[in-house]
Amino acid sequence: MSVKVTFKQEHRIFTLWKPEDGTENGNYSARKNGAPVHAALKAATRTTGTKENPLKIRLREKGTTNVFVYLVWKELKPFKEGCKPAWRKEGQTHYYEPHAKSIGFEQSSGSHMGEPRGIFRASYLRKLCMQELKEQEEKARAQQE
Repeated sequence: MSVKVTFKQEHRIFTLWKPEDGTENGNYSARKNGAPVHAALKAATRTTGTKENPLKIRLREKGTTNVFVYLVWKELKPFKEGCKPAWRKEGQTHYYEPHAKSIGFEQSSGSHMGEPRGIFRASYLRKLCMQELKEQEEKARAQQE
């Protein structure tokens, strides 16, 4: 007797959030890891932002107060020679490539939390703790001598 095991991918759902009036529109789902940037790329395909004039969007994660702020735009790119994806229409020569650049992380209450990846990364905090422990050990040795 064989048993079939399947794993369901967890998804996170984001909505475009306007802090001026608190309205939300559009649902963008993405897999759990790297979800905010994937949702921002999906939103970028539906915007009018360009590289010279990117559009600032706020994506609020449903069920939380987390708001991810991105600059999004799309560029018109030609298809490579011999490239024939299934979604390409007859006679289509160009496609829009979406781009998203993270510029911050906020709470929907309006408080600014800073950059999402940098000082708050676990590996960076671990490195700081290790440096601090080494400094404390060196001070203790210096005091004993």
